[in-house]
Amino acid sequence: MRNLIIALLVVSVGFNVYLAVQKGQIPFASALTGANEVAEEETETTVVPETTTAEETSVTFFQREGNTWILYTLTGEGKEKTGLRVAVEPNKEAQGQTEQMYATISPDGKKVAYMQKPAWPHQIHVANIDGSQTKELIAWGEDLTPTHASIENQFVWSADSTTVSYAISNENCFRDEGTVSTNIISESIVSGDEKKVTTMNNSCTDHSNGANTVLLK
Repeated sequence: MRNLIIALLVVSVGFNVYLAVQKGQIPFASALTGANEVAEEETETTVVPETTTAEETSVTFFQREGNTWILYTLTGEGKEKTGLRVAVEPNKEAQGQTEQMYATISPDGKKVAYMQKPAWPHQIHVANIDGSQTKELIAWGEDLTPTHASIENQFVWSADSTTVSYAISNENCFRDEGTVSTNIISESIVSGDEKKVTTMNNSCTDHSNGANTVLLK
């Protein structure tokens, strides 16, 4: 009798698991993983730059402490400051919005490109991870003004760590009518030469609904 009850329980559990999978429910292990991912996404004080080949044995990340973003490297020996400190740049016209940091480490692990939002005008900075040789990547001027332009949140390094590619969207909208033109630009951090890779156009309505540009490695 005992064996029969155990056998029935096994069949019942197996059948319920089968139904759960068939109905598209998330298995328990996956649900835990998803919960962890949400918790990590909600962390506002730490920004981990995108992984590169130079980060196989270490993790480099920005952490906000007071009014400063500090770049750290986490290795097997512990958490160490790299030297780069960036003052938080709040946008007075966007009060109430949390200052965010977007960053990516060069493949050789020697440089970092980063951008703060909602600081205005948007600007990508490039620096050595020790904090030296910091410079602005984008030269706002007569040909490129920040009045109706915004930099997309993602930018990528070339494999040889000499070029950063980014996207600038220029809005020509009035009451959701008009177009948003997005230019993909590749810029050498050595010579400063810029090259327009391509241009894409979206309607203002599509852009406001999330038709933004995402650069891929």
